[in-house]
Amino acid sequence: MPTTNTLWPNSSAKPLRSPPGESLGLIAELKEREESLGAREEAALAAEERIFEKESRIRLLEALEAELHKLAEAEREDRSSVLDRRERQVVNRERSLAMRLDAFESRQRKNWEAENERTGEEEKLRGELETRDARIAELEHILSLHRDRPEAA
Repeated sequence: MPTTNTLWPNSSAKPLRSPPGESLGLIAELKEREESLGAREEAALAAEERIFEKESRIRLLEALEAELHKLAEAEREDRSSVLDRRERQVVNRERSLAMRLDAFESRQRKNWEAENERTGEEEKLRGELETRDARIAELEHILSLHRDRPEAA
């Protein structure tokens, strides 16, 4: 007569099937099932421990990845700020050089205009001097003609 597992009716374990009076066979079968169950429990515990270790490593790697990402982001921000600062310096230098160039060109233009004005004045004065020299020469000639003429009085 087969015996059923009355301790765990919903269990998927095989019911104990031993003829009555064979308690030694039943004990051996129970022992065998207990060892099998113990081995499965150990395997399940070992698998669970491996899963916990993997989860722990994954969390550690995720934390490390997040920290590395933060560091990379901070380094990128630093580089970006350095490049922005350098760009502003270059723009300021360009502006300063453009202002200096404008001032230099303005001075050069004023010097050129002053030189042209001076040259024009010199030519005008030279022309006036030549006119005066010619007038003086003419007056001297007239004077010499008057001196050479006998006086009529």
